[in-house]
Amino acid sequence: MTLQPSAELTQTFTETGTGPQAAPVWVLTVIWHPDLQRVGEQAVLSPDTPLALNRYQPLFSPLQAATGWAQPLLHASVSRANLTLMLGADGLTLSPEDERVRAEWQGQPLGSPRTVPLPAEGDSAVIQLGKRVLLCLHRAHQLPVTDNPLLLGVSSAMEGLRRQVARVAAATLPVLVRGESGTGKERVAQSLHRLSPWSRGPWVTVNMATLSEGLAPAELFGAARGAYTGAQVARTGLWAQADGGSLFLDEIGDCPPTVQPMLLRVIESGEFRPLGAAQPLRSQARLIAATDRPLETSGFNLPLLRRLQTFTLFTPSLRSRREDLGVLARQAWLDTGAAPEDLAEMPTELARALCLHDWPGNVRQLEQAMRRLALDRAAGLWPSVEALLGEPLRLPPDTAASTRVAWTPALPEPSASAAPTAPADETDSGLSAGPAAAVARPRQSTAGIDRASLLAALDAHGWQLKEAAEALGVSRPSIYNLMARWLDTPPADSLGAEQLAPLLSRPDATLADMARQLQVPREALRRRLRALGLPRPPDEAGGRVDADPDGDAME
Repeated sequence: MTLQPSAELTQTFTETGTGPQAAPVWVLTVIWHPDLQRVGEQAVLSPDTPLALNRYQPLFSPLQAATGWAQPLLHASVSRANLTLMLGADGLTLSPEDERVRAEWQGQPLGSPRTVPLPAEGDSAVIQLGKRVLLCLHRAHQLPVTDNPLLLGVSSAMEGLRRQVARVAAATLPVLVRGESGTGKERVAQSLHRLSPWSRGPWVTVNMATLSEGLAPAELFGAARGAYTGAQVARTGLWAQADGGSLFLDEIGDCPPTVQPMLLRVIESGEFRPLGAAQPLRSQARLIAATDRPLETSGFNLPLLRRLQTFTLFTPSLRSRREDLGVLARQAWLDTGAAPEDLAEMPTELARALCLHDWPGNVRQLEQAMRRLALDRAAGLWPSVEALLGEPLRLPPDTAASTRVAWTPALPEPSASAAPTAPADETDSGLSAGPAAAVARPRQSTAGIDRASLLAALDAHGWQLKEAAEALGVSRPSIYNLMARWLDTPPADSLGAEQLAPLLSRPDATLADMARQLQVPREALRRRLRALGLPRPPDEAGGRVDADPDGDAME
């Protein structure tokens, strides 16, 4: 059984895949792309046809149809040659067409056809194409069609949660939100409030873990004047403050035992009596509670638990919805106010770490990592993987053993006299597992670089753009902008055999000299010679002919 995108399947699946009962399909989600607008795009796969994955296919659809047309990956680091995906009885077979295809499965290079086990239900796998694009292969029961800015994600789990929230929001009964710490339970509660008839009323929240057993009754239900020592004025409790709105009791599992029966009575009758008050009061507040604890076995008041879980919503862990990582990381970065173009330059090894990390702290930990990344980037630094995560890299159990060798340091600490290190996305030698806190990557404005300076750097480095960019202190995309600004030479793919043959006929011809004379990038010239079936001279005088890295260099 094999895979192929299908517009007909996409339409049918969107209409019928409304819950876990729907037959799952396989989906490829873009979790990292230098064009940040592409993050989160998806291609739905169908059986019975091989999937050819390359620069120009398949088509990936945007999150909202109104935002643009479906389009291929297009990034120049992705080869034109195919990485073919095929489902079979033994698992998933990934077959690179030839040596031009640079691809990884779960951080391991794919140099030849390889059959791997398919991700289990709730799991996923990361595929890297070229040096800059990361995809997530996962199952989906429903496609993302429900919009909720508080509950971001393209996964089936988040689409299902958004639909549940929309359905439950108007109910008058209490809701219990359950999930691991950091999975966004409070955002679910806020969504319930905003979509409910109580949205115009107050939103009152309290962390039950912060309430002592002695003060909790007064905090929740209020107190009359003189009800206890120091109560010189009447105190309005949280239930009264939330009247006509929503009351969110976070960490309900830490509610003091003496208060739990009081909460049960308020839920059942709507009435509560402030401490020392002669008459009960009523509140029309809608109750939402949340916990990450197993209340059934923790001594929690079981009658109260039954009332709270009339409606129960579960927030999924981040590791179970890895396809959402790119969307969440991008939004967390934008929330810091940092420039999107800075995030687009993030080294591939760092992006790959974000995608493969197990995220025990879930979305909260990811948001903290992105805030730390934005702070370091503002100082001109790219942190190491461990510095960014605040802990050692945690790989999924089925990935850790097979990828241990791959995580070699890629960002060595520079000495005071050392030249700036190559950007990590260009060296691409694996994830940094070392303790280095951060590595400076000095950059300067392109405004002060004139034609003479540009040509001098390119000539000095044989028209290898990576080295020339480092010498000028600019990013690789910036040197393309400089070439477009100062050079009027035709692109390499427009050169004909009649222009190249005279240069090749010279006995001392080298690829570097040809690139200097034609004023075209050496990588692009190498590909053009191959496309025309012409011989390729050594890169440098006395050097050897290198393998063609088609698809790895920008054009």
